[in-house]
This record gives sequence, C-alpha cells and structure tokens, in this order.
Amino acid sequence: MRCPPPPKLCNVPLNAAASLCRRSFKGQNVREKAWNVATRLCPALVWLEKYEIRRQLPLDIAAGVAVTFLIIPQGLSYAGIAGVPAIYGLCA
Repeated sequence: MRCPPPPKLCNVPLNAAASLCRRSFKGQNVREKAWNVATRLCPALVWLEKYEIRRQLPLDIAAGVAVTFLIIPQGLSYAGIAGVPAIYGLCA
C-alpha cells in the first residue's frame, strides 16, 4: 500500500529554480522576464513596490519596538529558568 502524496500547502513550488527553468517566457521582453524571475525568487518585491513609506514605516517601527520590549524580558526569564547566564537568553 502506497502512502498518499502530502497535501499542497501553497502554489509556490518547493524547487523554485526548477520551476523557473520550466516556465515559459514567450512573448515577453527582457524587462518583463527579469521582473517575473525576480518576483518568483523574492515575492516581497510584489508588495514592496506598493509600500507607502510615509504612512506605513512609522507604524512598522513602533511595532518593532513593542515586540523588542516584549522579547528581551522573555529571553532573560527563559535563561533564568534554564539556569544559564542571562546573556544567553538574549542570544536565543
């Protein structure tokens, strides 16, 4: 009895390089081909071009600071529970 194949979790192939080689770019100019390859390798480029720096960057910085203030004490306390020096909790 054979095991069923694993479920497909998303449309992104596991081997992106192989899928790029199989993908057809017929009818596209060099710039379109380059953009398609770049967005397949780094999907963040798709939303990065729509990112509004003046409106979204301050909110992202505030979120980063808030998360940092939560993670530092958590790391220190986990190091204390583990019985190692506190500096190791910051590195974890």
